[in-house]
Order: sequence, then C-alpha cells, then structure tokens
Amino acid sequence: MSIAPASIRRLRWRLLKRMPGLIQSDFMSLARGSGFDLQHIQAYQEGDDVRRIDWHASARSDQLQIRLMQEDREFNAWLLVDLSASSLAGLEARSKRDQILALSACVIESIGQHGNRIGLWIDDGRASPALQVKPRQGRAHRLKLIELLKKHQPPLQRPEVFSHLERLFRQVQSSLRRRSLVIVISDFIDHGAEQGQGWSDALARLSRRHDLIAIKLDDPSEWELPEHGHFMAEDAETGEQLWIDAENQSFRARYRSLLEEEQADLLRLIKRSGARLMQLSHRDDALQALGQWLRYQR
Repeated sequence: MSIAPASIRRLRWRLLKRMPGLIQSDFMSLARGSGFDLQHIQAYQEGDDVRRIDWHASARSDQLQIRLMQEDREFNAWLLVDLSASSLAGLEARSKRDQILALSACVIESIGQHGNRIGLWIDDGRASPALQVKPRQGRAHRLKLIELLKKHQPPLQRPEVFSHLERLFRQVQSSLRRRSLVIVISDFIDHGAEQGQGWSDALARLSRRHDLIAIKLDDPSEWELPEHGHFMAEDAETGEQLWIDAENQSFRARYRSLLEEEQADLLRLIKRSGARLMQLSHRDDALQALGQWLRYQR
C-alpha cells in the first residue's frame, strides 16, 4: 500500500482528555509553564519573564541570566488491533483485514508526526496478547509497526481461541500506566459472553482514563444473503455451521430483523462506553474516510 506523505500530514488528531506533556496547540495538558527540559541559558533582555531568571547562573556572571525550556508537545498513543479470525471472513476479494492494514498505516503515519509516540497491541483471540510494542518515536519505528501488522496471521481455529473483548480491554486497562490516546480497530464481534454488557463496561473503564476512539469495521458481504440458493455458513472463529435456505422468505425476514437489532445493540454498547465512534466499511477508502471523520470531530 502506498500513501502520499502530504495526505497523511493533513490529518489532525484532536485530544479530548488531558494528557501529560501536552501544553499548547490543540492539546490540553496537566502541566503548567513552557516545558521541563532545559534548552539553554541566555542573557536577560527587557520584556523577558522574570520568573525564568536563573539566579545561580546570574551569580556566576556579571548580568542576569534566564532559562529557556524545551517545550514538550508529544503525546503517547496506542493502536489496538483486533486481528482475530473474523477479520479474514467475507465473500469479497477485499477483506476486513485488508482495510485494517490500510487504516492502521494511516493512523500510525499521521500520529507519528511531530515526535508523537505510538505503540501497537495486536489481539487475535488467544488468552495473552499476540503482540505488544511500546510507544516510540521515529520513522523506523513506524515502518516496523506496519510490517508487524502485515506479517501477523491469526492462529489456527481452535476451541480456546476466539474474540473476547472484555478480556482484551481489561488487559489494556491494567497494562497502560500513562494516560494515552487509545485507538481500537475491531469488528466488535465477541464470543466471550452471551451479552455485550461485560466488554462495554470494560471499555467504559478504559475510556474514563484515556482518550478512546473505537473504529468499528463492517463487511456488508457478511450480511447480504444471495437472492437464491442453499449453502452452508460457518463462523470463522468458533467453526459453528448453519445450513441456510436463501429462498425462504420467512428466514430472510428473520435474519434481516435479527441483524439490524444486533448492529443497533453494538453501536449502543460502544456509545455508552464514552468512546468516540467511527464506522468504516471494508469498501471505503481508509485515508479519505479517516480524514472526513477527523474533520467532523473539530
């Protein structure tokens, strides 16, 4: 995938939660003043802030000296990616996984600008995280994250391997010590419980401390039944199979009703958590859709 750097630089992420180290521009901060790292000391000039006078340095010279501080503008971000088996499902040539890779590249490159640090957390349905890479700076680090995403493959289908969103959000909550921007990319298909209340509550706890963005990936081909025919459908994660008669109008009506109800419940559970929600189809252009969503957030 090729992304024009100029297009990426136009993306601007606005934080809604207070973050350590963010002291100006569009970001709010817990810190006061103009930074903590000393850049250099120079002679006092009329109009300079007297509060920045360094009395120890002034005592060693024949004139007043002031301290100039290095402003700290960067923030920490984590990209949480759901690469469970359901990301490979679908009836079209382009899968949700393809969209995940395209969208993740946009997020990593745009956030990694201006010295911001970004880390990667991959969940693929196993009890422990498939991959955790701590937030760092630099182009080499960003390219490494994109490469790790491309190389990762979900594990073979096993009964103990399935999407468990509550477990994932609890793991993230206990691991992230520093307040961060957390971006979750997932289809939010969960096999961990009968109801979504558990993972919604876990997501809400994560949202209370961090600035949380939930990007829900949709694949309309998973919902649209063929006009005619009979076929076997299989859950990509659990292996559960169902024989479907696509010509049965009663079944089609029930299927459509249950699907609409399920999607409405999913959106409700995400919104009640306090996360900012973005919906994205695998048919959308990732960069264009992300840019439009970010402009809407301003």
